[in-house]
Amino acid sequence: MEFKQLRDIKSWSIYFIVKLLLFVQGLLGFHLLANLGLVLILLLRLESNTFHRLRHASAVLLAAGLLYLDAQAVHGDSLLNGELLYSASLTTALISFVYYYSRRFIETSIFVLCGFLLVGLKQAGVPLWPGMNTQLAKQQVAVDAGKSLDETLQTTLDQFFKTAASRHHGYNPPAKPDFDIVFLSICSMAWRDLEVTGLDRHPLLERFDIYFDHFNSATSYSGPALIRLLRADCGQQPHESLFNTAGAGSGLARCEMFRNLSSLGFDEKLVMNHDGEFGGFLRQLRENGGIDAPLTAQQNLKVAQKSFDGTPIYDDGAALDHWLSQRSRAPDTPQLVLYNTVTLHDGNRLLNQKNVVGLEGYEFRARHLLDQLQVFIAKLEASQRKTLLVLIPEHGAGLQGDKMQLSGMREIPSPSITHIPVAVKLIGANRQGNEARVTADSSYFALSSLIQRITERDAFNSSGYSPAQLIDGLPTTQPVAQNEGSTVMRFKGIYHVSLDGGRRWSPYPGSR
Repeated sequence: MEFKQLRDIKSWSIYFIVKLLLFVQGLLGFHLLANLGLVLILLLRLESNTFHRLRHASAVLLAAGLLYLDAQAVHGDSLLNGELLYSASLTTALISFVYYYSRRFIETSIFVLCGFLLVGLKQAGVPLWPGMNTQLAKQQVAVDAGKSLDETLQTTLDQFFKTAASRHHGYNPPAKPDFDIVFLSICSMAWRDLEVTGLDRHPLLERFDIYFDHFNSATSYSGPALIRLLRADCGQQPHESLFNTAGAGSGLARCEMFRNLSSLGFDEKLVMNHDGEFGGFLRQLRENGGIDAPLTAQQNLKVAQKSFDGTPIYDDGAALDHWLSQRSRAPDTPQLVLYNTVTLHDGNRLLNQKNVVGLEGYEFRARHLLDQLQVFIAKLEASQRKTLLVLIPEHGAGLQGDKMQLSGMREIPSPSITHIPVAVKLIGANRQGNEARVTADSSYFALSSLIQRITERDAFNSSGYSPAQLIDGLPTTQPVAQNEGSTVMRFKGIYHVSLDGGRRWSPYPGSR
């Protein structure tokens, strides 16, 4: 073969390189002989314009058919798979950019043929790159379960929700509680975000009594996350069920943690550092979460940031201090407080200081927030008011992207976004023994069950409480996370994703 013949496939390099990269990611099959056949057709040469046009038209048709065939090997009959199309569009854009600026200096067709060689070696069983081959993983699960991967995971998901639907608990404390419960709900803070910014060792995270090491937020969006928290007295519900109207008429009243705790004598309070209007957030809390308290007044609070839509975001320290000052005016009634902050939300603009953005901007805002929460805890301790303090972020920011999503994207609730730092502190109680860690997979029902135990065992008024005893035997929850149109679930140690309602599944690239 003459070297100049290789140049005839140069204009097709993007097509082959994109397919090869998607194959490496496990998002596309690669029929080696069929793709080589297309290359041979492209290399055919006759001095005839008619032959050239015919060859080109045939190659385009064959290329489209091959793409469908290769996609079908992983994604079944639907070529319009969101996972594949998103990765393909992103990869194509990147390769096109590189190709445009390097085509004068690099003979890209050589790389295409080298890629074919590597694929041949890989399919022959030679380990060339790390990662999971999607087809192999599907075959392995099918062997283990006696079904296809899709059937196995759909059955597993159905059984998960069936079991979750039977979970429920009530509250039966020995007397009216005499302590506050304060939830610190933080938008956009997962363990991965803290690790990327070096804040996973922040002193705040060492000040609690009980830690949940493997807590799953079950979603990557704020509204659904808060609804799941507010319905924590029942097991995990499917995403579409979150937007059923809450209240006694819907049959969901028994799930509504705030209303159930309020019936014990707690006075509900809703405090936020934003107005809650964007996306109908505040309306969702009321209609779907069952929270009845009015939003605490925000007049004269210090404005620290402006959100992407121009609305004010108030300083966390100022908002929490405002609640503390109001709290001191009604000392006899225990309060149930939900504090929600969007300080870390992407797109916020800092005021009265250098507006750092990106990773640096997130690290700056997160460090300041954690520092302010440290001060808030110190003030609670100094007040000597008995307080059950719960740190529970909504979801992560997705600072570090992966093979399916760019950094900052949260359409798919990947494990790096839904693994959040949840911790509990009993301020004013007599702790016996060391802090305790919940090491099993858990979610909102485990947190609600812990609160139930604290109220029923009267942990604040007994001679002492043991964190280890409080967490012993808490209910576990398999990691399942959903947004509208996407589900991520761990099965046999491997995370799988479905983008079509659970009909088709693929291993989530790089996640275990």
